[in-house]
Amino acid sequence: MVIKKDRDFVIDNSVGRMFRKYNIIEYKNPSDALNIDVVWKCIGYAAIYKSLGAKVNEIPDSELTISIFRNARPRNLLQMLEEEGRSVDNPYPGIYRINGLSILPLQIVVPTELEEDDFRALRIMMPNADIDSVRAFLKEANGYTEKSDRLDADAVLNVSNQSNIPLFKEIKEDPTMFDSLRELMSEEFEEAENRGREQEKNSLIENMLRSGKTPEEISTFTGIDLSIVQRVQESLLQPA
Repeated sequence: MVIKKDRDFVIDNSVGRMFRKYNIIEYKNPSDALNIDVVWKCIGYAAIYKSLGAKVNEIPDSELTISIFRNARPRNLLQMLEEEGRSVDNPYPGIYRINGLSILPLQIVVPTELEEDDFRALRIMMPNADIDSVRAFLKEANGYTEKSDRLDADAVLNVSNQSNIPLFKEIKEDPTMFDSLRELMSEEFEEAENRGREQEKNSLIENMLRSGKTPEEISTFTGIDLSIVQRVQESLLQPA
């Protein structure tokens, strides 16, 4: 992934302070290895991206950075880099900047170690999220008023749920937290209920069609719009 940043826009957090105009982002699955060859592969991605400019040096190396995200700290990699004479700086919790390996600024980001509230959403999407972080995120997200922000929060919670199934079972047993979760995801619950009602309606129409009823008879009997009945009939007539 590439994040493009306007020159005048300041990202004042531990991850973004290193960013320049073009920022190569690599996310590693928690089960994926992060070794020196993977790091060089990311450096290669940055080199390829630089070469894609419409004209020579349209993307200067002075405007490129590389950030590699991984849930667990790659201790063996960091130790090997230091043994080879590369310096590893740790200016903020969860940020490991590698010097002497590439001319491009390069950092390894460990989301579970980030402490700033800005990264709460990132932390709870990782496996082994803690319940206090989820509780704080729910409290914050329930204060969102913009629909787009609430949808983003909904997406974060869906990912967090998939990554932390036992934790969310515990949350659903806590009345206060579950009410907050349901309030935030109320639109999704409503859509799911509507989809369920739609499926029930379509199933009823299909059964009546198979019993020999005409679309007109079904519409008259059920009060369902004739065009909906005809649409279900057409879907039944299509080859599987």
